[in-house]
Amino acid sequence: LLLRKKRYIICPTIICLGRFLQVINSKFSTHLHLWETRHFVGLHLHNFVQVKKHQTEANQRKMNMVIYRNRIQISYRFLGVFVVLWYLSVSWRHAYFLLLDKMKDWLYITMIVNMARLHRKFQRQGWPLSV
Repeated sequence: LLLRKKRYIICPTIICLGRFLQVINSKFSTHLHLWETRHFVGLHLHNFVQVKKHQTEANQRKMNMVIYRNRIQISYRFLGVFVVLWYLSVSWRHAYFLLLDKMKDWLYITMIVNMARLHRKFQRQGWPLSV
C-alpha cells in the first residue's frame, strides 16, 4: 500500500527478509501493481513492517526488532506444537499399551476358560487328557 503523503510501503516480513526490497522503487508507478490490497487481506497487522523510502538507523532497528519478535513468536509456536505432539504421543502410547494389556488379559482368560471347558468335556466322554 503506497500512501500519498508519507510515501512508505507496508509489506509482510517474509518479503522484507529477502532480496525483493532491492527491486522496489516507490518513485515510479511501475511497481505499484505488486502492492495491491487483495494480497494483504486476512493478514494480521503485527505481521507487517514499514519500509520507508529513506530508512534511518532508528527505523532499521525498529524493523529488525519486529522481525526478531516475529521469529521468536514462530519459534515458540513450533515449540508448542512439538510439546503438544510429544505429550499426545506419550498419552497415546500409554493408552495403546493399556489396550494391549487388557486384550492380553481378555485373551488369556478366554483361552483358560475354553481349555477348562474342553478338559471337562473330554473327561465326561472318558478320554484321558494329560495337561
